[in-house]
Amino acid sequence: MTTHRAGSDWYRTTAWDAAAREDFENRLRRSRADNRPQYLRIKALALAGGGRRADAQALLLRLLREYPEALDAASAMETLGDLAVAERRLEEAVDRYRQLPEEHPDLNATTGTAPISLAAALVGLGRYREALDALAGVEDSALTMNAAVFRYRAALAEAAAGVGDARTAGEAARLALEVLDAPDQFLRHPGVGRASADRSLIRRLRKLARSAGLRRDATTAPLSHPGCSGGRRPR
Repeated sequence: MTTHRAGSDWYRTTAWDAAAREDFENRLRRSRADNRPQYLRIKALALAGGGRRADAQALLLRLLREYPEALDAASAMETLGDLAVAERRLEEAVDRYRQLPEEHPDLNATTGTAPISLAAALVGLGRYREALDALAGVEDSALTMNAAVFRYRAALAEAAAGVGDARTAGEAARLALEVLDAPDQFLRHPGVGRASADRSLIRRLRKLARSAGLRRDATTAPLSHPGCSGGRRPR
């Protein structure tokens, strides 16, 4: 039997059976109109986290359709790209990530890392030069968290390898692997912003670093890319 929480948790649960949907819609109708986009977005994130990606996508598309001017629309667009990546619909993800800065140039209410996500999706499609172009547009402000720095360096490594730049690929791979060993950035919030990667990506990065003749403790010239200057770890 599915239980449904009352009060402020009604839009945060992962429940989405008939009773849960009816309860959500009833509460959504009674809520303030300017809060509804936020409730749709948060509920979609909860559903995605619970493995209901199709239902999450439906709510996010509804948000964009019914509240295109809402602040949450930008976040919804980014999350739609992330959901597409999770299901390996990379062409769709590229379209979403490219649409985002066109409609929301300041990237407010997003992670700020959509250009990195775009580059990673392009790498997955074998469109390496486009990926490098996307990475060239990454702002330093997007690289404050170790997780973002790792994703940037990993995408750079694979994109550079794809265009035959073994030195850049190897150095970026080495620096990406370093971030995985970095300590937590916020002592009071362990794990926040921590970099992580699946074994397949780690193997690929290690191979790139080795093939370029670089060791993780080697001293190399700094890369002329954000997040890769001198191999420094972000604060």
